[in-house]
Formats: sequence, structure tokens, C-alpha cells
Amino acid sequence: EWCEKPSNFRMEGTLENLLKEKGVVGVCGIDTREIVKILRQEGTMNASILSEKTFVEIFGDKKIENANKETSFDTYMTKIKNYKVVIKSCDKEKSVVKENGKHSVAVIGYGSTKKIVDALGNMNCKINVYPKSVKAEEILNANFDGVILSPGSGDPSEFKNEIEQIKKIFGKLPIFAVGLGHQLLAISQNLETYKLKYGHRGDSIPSRKISSNKIYTTTQNVGYAVKNFEKRDDITLTFENVNEKTIDGLYYKKAKSFSVQFDITVCDGPQDMSFLYSEFINNMEVK
Repeated sequence: EWCEKPSNFRMEGTLENLLKEKGVVGVCGIDTREIVKILRQEGTMNASILSEKTFVEIFGDKKIENANKETSFDTYMTKIKNYKVVIKSCDKEKSVVKENGKHSVAVIGYGSTKKIVDALGNMNCKINVYPKSVKAEEILNANFDGVILSPGSGDPSEFKNEIEQIKKIFGKLPIFAVGLGHQLLAISQNLETYKLKYGHRGDSIPSRKISSNKIYTTTQNVGYAVKNFEKRDDITLTFENVNEKTIDGLYYKKAKSFSVQFDITVCDGPQDMSFLYSEFINNMEVK
């Protein structure tokens, strides 16, 4: 609920002005309880927040209140999806994050790279971060020891160009893929993904490591998963979601590459996932 006339004597500004200053969109007058009911029934759904100017560009001269009555939700989303929207990405240009280290790693950023970069930096790695549009040839010609595919958002099946670049890298350098990267790597090796009805979101999602039967409490923020597949000699299931039995991790035997669906947390406690980074480093060392 938005307070239009705040009056606390300690205030230094209004919420509206703060959001404008930070470039954050705010929404009010929404029945959040009704939204929760719809999502529980229908599963994860697409949504959009449009300015009136953008709305007119997409739907013509219709007023928003009239279009709401005349236009179906599917028509809305089709038109919005086809509208030329520039997607903001965390990594738009190549950047050298750390120049010195024992192993040289290329991080391809599909969205979130900070946690990965911090972890690699603490493990004596040289780090270059590339945008998702990077060509495979640029990676392969730079003499890296390994590649990390970062988490991100979106339908993995729509990243067609990025998947083609991963195909070219696969088998030539060890790959460690996380979240969206995990899904893209799977598609590049002829596996399929599907949209989860509710998505896996939160920091207390149990995942079982198959080899040890140990349960890890993971953090996930994904709307898609890799489909279960017929047994293949070149791919091994490494982690399984305890609640839904979905695929949480895969190992590609012939390519010294592996992936996980969940975020990687490096800490000193019982949920320390640094062994995954250690496995990646070991793959880079084995020639």
C-alpha cells in the first residue's frame, strides 16, 4: 500500500522519489491474495509492467482500461513477447576481473556472476567475464583452462545462439554450469527442458547427491528443469531434487564437464558447496 502523503517527522524523502532515483518500478493497488490464488491454481505465469507510452506502442491507440476488457491474456503476452524489448544483462562487455592466478577461467554471464567470481577469486584463479553473446572462437583462442556458464533467467530453449556456442566449446575445455547454464549445457547435448509449474525458488530446497546419498539444502531460483531422459553412457545423474525428483545435477563423462541446477554457496558450515569448485579445478588440472 502506497502512502501518498507521508508525514513522519524523521522522513528524508518519499518512497516514490526514492524508487525513481534508483530506477525501480513500484506497483500499488494490487490484490496480492488474489494473485496467490491464481498462481496456486495455474502455476507460474508470465506478467508484464508497462508504462502507458509503451502500452500504446504495443497495442495501438487503445486505452489500457478498454484493452483490458477486449484483449485476452494470451494475446497480451504474444504481442509483448514480439515487441522489441532490450533485455538488461549484468554483463554486456568482456571484463578482466582478476589478472593473476594458477588457473585461467572464462565466465560466460547469462545474468548473475558475482558469487561465482568471488569464489573463483578465493581459489587462485585468473578470471575473465564475457557477455552471453560471446563467440566460442574467442573463448577457445584465449587459452583458458576452463569455462563456467553462469545462472540467469528466461526460457533456456530460446537461447539458440548461446547453445550453439556451448556446443563448439563442449569437449574442448572443462565446463562447470550453474542454474540457467546447467539447462543450456543440457540442451547443447540433445537433452530437453520444460517449464516447472511453480518453479523452484527459495533457500531451503533439498537436493540429494546420488553418489553419497547425502542431502544438501540448496538455494534455487529457476523456472525450468531438464527432462528425465533414457540412460546414456556419456551422462550421469549426480543430484536429484528430493521433493519432485527432478534433475539437479549432471556429469558429462567424456568432456570433464558437469552442471547443477542450484546456486553454489561457499561457506564454512555444513552446507559448504566448495567441493564443486574443487571438482572443476581438478578437471582443469587433468590433461
